[in-house]
Amino acid sequence: MLNEWAKGILKANRIPEDIVDSVNANMEITFKDGTTRTLCEVWTRVMGYLRPSSEFNKGKYSEFKTRKYFKEPEDTDEKRKN
Repeated sequence: MLNEWAKGILKANRIPEDIVDSVNANMEITFKDGTTRTLCEVWTRVMGYLRPSSEFNKGKYSEFKTRKYFKEPEDTDEKRKN
């Protein structure tokens, strides 16, 4: 049986309670199939501030999941490098 603290951790990380056996103080989750996972807190920049994604509401979490990441191409023009 999960206590209220564990239920809060699972809810914040969007993990269904019915597949979890236990959660310990080191944030290790043991699932009913015997596997164990350690939660990793993901932080992101929102409106100039760093915030953990576990505190997002449904709308912000949906927006976070659909973000597209990009990498600027390297500048190959020798004149601009110097």
